[in-house]
Formats: sequence, structure tokens, C-alpha cells
Amino acid sequence: MLACRSSCVPFYQEEDYLPEVKHNIPPGGIFRTKKSRSATRPFAEAARLNGRIFSRKEEPWNVSLGVMLTLLHYSRLPVLFFTTLILHGCANYQDALQNYDDRVPENEIRALWVVRTEIKTRDSITAVIDAMKANGLNVAIVQVRGRGDAYYHSTLVSPAHGIEEGLDPLAEFIRQARKADIEVHAWINVFLAADASTFLENHSRHLINTRKDWFLRDAKNRSMLDYGRRDYKLANVEGAFLDPANAEVRAYNLKIVRELLDHYEVDGLHLDYIRYPWSRSNTDYNFGVNSALQFADQNHRAIEEARLNEIRRNNVSSMVREIRKLARERYPGLILSAAVWPSQSKIQNHIFQDFPRWLKEDWIDYAYLMAYYDKIELHDSRMEEFFDPTINKRLVIGIGVFRSPSPRVTGHQLRSARAIQAAGVCYFDASWFLDSRRKDEIVAHRLWELFSERTTPPPLR
Repeated sequence: MLACRSSCVPFYQEEDYLPEVKHNIPPGGIFRTKKSRSATRPFAEAARLNGRIFSRKEEPWNVSLGVMLTLLHYSRLPVLFFTTLILHGCANYQDALQNYDDRVPENEIRALWVVRTEIKTRDSITAVIDAMKANGLNVAIVQVRGRGDAYYHSTLVSPAHGIEEGLDPLAEFIRQARKADIEVHAWINVFLAADASTFLENHSRHLINTRKDWFLRDAKNRSMLDYGRRDYKLANVEGAFLDPANAEVRAYNLKIVRELLDHYEVDGLHLDYIRYPWSRSNTDYNFGVNSALQFADQNHRAIEEARLNEIRRNNVSSMVREIRKLARERYPGLILSAAVWPSQSKIQNHIFQDFPRWLKEDWIDYAYLMAYYDKIELHDSRMEEFFDPTINKRLVIGIGVFRSPSPRVTGHQLRSARAIQAAGVCYFDASWFLDSRRKDEIVAHRLWELFSERTTPPPLR
């Protein structure tokens, strides 16, 4: 397991880095309801899959994959056929990589995730700004809401602990960044609202005291607020999540966004934990208002799960869509982005974060792909998976320097982002640049040289 100390790092098992090729198929096949195998059955099942499980707005790749799996199950098509289809989708990325001429983009996002622990004092904020200037970075993704608290002045949200007296961290960061010609995007955790440490830093206005009923419950009807540190670790989740299906939760989040954007002139809003919590698929750890759904019988289980998954995807997408609507009405020119997981299988069926749809529906401007890999092969497998000429220019590729990848790996990641014409890259996180013990490591990555040609982020479309 990847132990993460901060909110933007997803929990992965090592095998999760590789493209998923296994599917949880109950005995008897995923859509079979009878033992009959007539010649017309595969196509009837495929049609039913298309019409009953997926909505009209569902992403085409989902429908195609479902139809493909159904046909493969009934017709027993050769594995080579399925493999060929997958490789066909990867070829465009490899072609782009091989044909890239090392040209530096005229406009490029060179961003840095700044975790909330780095903005508690004026001196630490200055250190972040200095590190960004020294390394040619031009966009700061500044975390101002971590676990249901605020690193800014708020009448709605509990103040964070440990902030230097008299300091408004966000206001001070904006002030210093403006002098350095650095964009500031306010980074908020949307649905993750508490963890074990929150209970040690209790506050009367925090949601753990005022709205316990807003937090998710598991399949055993146990609130995530009742979990201890060991429970969170065993469940492989980062903390207690608010319920995306709850309309009051979404309305509350909109109030937070409005207050934040009304009082601070930020260039963008960055959504993190805009998803459900993730758990292993072979456990009974299930989330949401509809998690107690009872299935009629085992043969229909896959169909019912698909419906439930669609409901969850729509719950999260509704929050994104509502924030976009608010931004367009009140804050024209605001850049809206989201931190997203680099796995098609998991975003669709485990955390319900359908960001390709968000991009295509124009609900967000950029998706920051958290591709935190220390091996080129793993990075390329994810780039191949998400390569799509219709959205490539709106991807920002996350580079996890906190994992200490070699300069060869980070150089390849930057090159591959440019090869697919992504909007840019974002480094996780600021603490790596500020760690004096990593001085030689930082120098070896030569960012000041790679980014010596100063550039600005791409203009909004």
C-alpha cells in the first residue's frame, strides 16, 4: 500500500498501477439470466445493456466496453481479438511520443500542489514562492480546505489549527504570488471532511458536531465518523466523507465556494476528493444513500450494481455541474479544475469520478491526472489508457516527486505530457522543494533548466 501523508495522494495497491484486465463476474456470467445460448442472445443482451444500464449521456467507451464484454462472453471470441482492440487504442499515444520534436509549448501550466501545512506561517509561504520562482513554476494549487476546516477567514467553516497569529494564509499567499507573477488556484477538499486527527482538534462549528447525519454510512449502516484510525486503515480510506447523494451537502458546498470566491481574488478553483471513497472490490464496504439496496437474486446482481454505480457517478457529477453553473454566473474567467484518479476502471466503478464526461460537457476546464509513478512503464500505461485527442489539451499531468522518481522518469513524464499536447504538468508537492535534505536530488531534476524559457498558462478557451 502507498502510505500517503496528504490529501491529493490516492491510495493504491502496487498491482493497481497496471491496466485492469480482471472483472468481478458472478457465477453464470455478468448478464446471463437463463442457461439458453441462442445465436441471437449475445446481441439481445448487448442491446439491453445499452438501453437499461447506461443513460444517453453515458460515455461511449462504457457502452462499448459493456457490449464487448457481453459479446465476448457468449461468443467466446479469441482473446487475440480483445487484445488487438486494446493495443489499437494505445498506438496513438506511442506515435505522439515518438513523433514529438522536443519543442517547448508557447503556453504551459507548470503547477505545484501546495499542501495546507506549508502555508501556516508567512515565512513558509515566502519559501514556497521562492522555490516556485527558482524552478520556473507559474501556477500554485493552494490547499485552503483540508478536513472541513479553513485556511482563510470564513463565517461558515471552522478555522484550521496551528496558523500563525493574525495570518490569513490565502490572502498572504495571493499577495506574495501576485508580485512573482504566479497564478493562485484555491484547492478545496469537497467530500472528504474529517479524519482521526479531526477529533483531536475538535471545534464546535465543525460538521462532525453540527451535521453528523451528512456523513456516509457503510453497508453495515455504520457511520464513517465512528471509525478509528485502524478502521480507516483497514478500509483503505483517508477519512470520513460527506454523502454526495445528499442535496443539503451539495448546497453547503456551494455556500463554501461562494463565500471563498466572493472574498478572495483567486485565478482558479481546484476540486479535490470530488468523489466517493474507494474500497477493494472484494469487500462489502459500500457507500451512499443507496448502499442498502437489496438485489432480487444473484443473477441480477451485476445489473443492479451497474445501476447503482450510475447513480453514484451522477451524484458526484451533479456537484461538479452545480459548481460550474455558479462559477459561470458569478465569477466569469474563473478556471475550474479537479484532481482525478488515473484509472478508467476505478473512476467509473469504484470512486465514481467520471471526469472525461466533465471535460466533454465543459463542466471543468482542466483535469489534473494524479499519475504519481516512479516507473516509465507504469506512467505510459496510464497515458495510453486516457489518450484522447478530444481532451488531451485539457489534461494536466501530475508528477509525484514525493516518491523520489529518478530524473529520467520525471523528464520522461514532462516530455510525454508535451507530446500529447497536454495543458501542462503539476508537481506533488511543495514540501519536496523545501526539504533541505533533498537539495542534491532537486538539483538533479534540473527543473530550472527544463523551464528556463518562461511561459504563461494557456488562456481559457
